[in-house]
Amino acid sequence: AQGALESLSTIITRQQELAAQAANGAYSTAQRVALDREARALTAEYNRIIASTSFNDISVFGSNDIIIQSGIGEAEMTRIGVGSLIRNAIG
Repeated sequence: AQGALESLSTIITRQQELAAQAANGAYSTAQRVALDREARALTAEYNRIIASTSFNDISVFGSNDIIIQSGIGEAEMTRIGVGSLIRNAIG
């Protein structure tokens, strides 16, 4: 999960750089098309990381809450409500 978050952070940083470059007016149309192509590829990679990152076959960035067995029986189960937070963050 930590490695995935680092990759996502790097992608977001690069996309911000690309947006700034495309908006400054110093690049030609062909160069802005290349910047857009790179931004779209980064978006696809971002989405792939979100969809494929898992731990013990559980999606790390999935939309489900995490249930932890902390004792014996159902009374000793803890539900961590990260699903809705992730859904809202990813959009």
